[in-house]
Amino acid sequence: MSKLLVSCSSKAFAVFAGCLALIVSVLAAPSTARADTADYLSRSFAAPGGGSRAEGQTKRKGSKGVQVASLGGGYESKPKLGPSLSGGGVTWVASSGCLNSTLRNAVHSIGSQHGRVVVSSTCRNHAHNRRVGGAPKSHHLTGNAVDFRVHGNYGAAYAYLRSHGGLGGVKHYGGGLFHVDTGPKRSW
Repeated sequence: MSKLLVSCSSKAFAVFAGCLALIVSVLAAPSTARADTADYLSRSFAAPGGGSRAEGQTKRKGSKGVQVASLGGGYESKPKLGPSLSGGGVTWVASSGCLNSTLRNAVHSIGSQHGRVVVSSTCRNHAHNRRVGGAPKSHHLTGNAVDFRVHGNYGAAYAYLRSHGGLGGVKHYGGGLFHVDTGPKRSW
């Protein structure tokens, strides 16, 4: 019986730690990342049949529902980030599955060589791209662009990105925040 309790509490802690890592990443990410995450969550927890539930709620079979907190658009905290709980130097707030492998590999290289990376935006649908002010033919629409923040030596990260042969557009907005894509070589 005690082994079962230890096993259950270990699994519950792992789930809690994963949720905590996501919350910390969202708080540390720029507002566009929070918008990407909110868009993803709203699609993930939409009611069956296309209807919608009250904002921040989802209904599970056999339960009374789960209340999910929302950060809204005005929260701009920058908490201290500890070591990544995801097992590496990269925290993915946005999906990595849709992202071009060249970009995914470049992000992992930066995370392992130049400091912790929090990825805030990868793939977008047209509606979300319009909402966040993206270009009509944005590389985010095809999984060929990524936005992220480097918490470390972002000068060295910028030099690495500019010298990388497989990358096209490289923009450093300042403070370690980057946009990188696989389009034509350019810097703006």
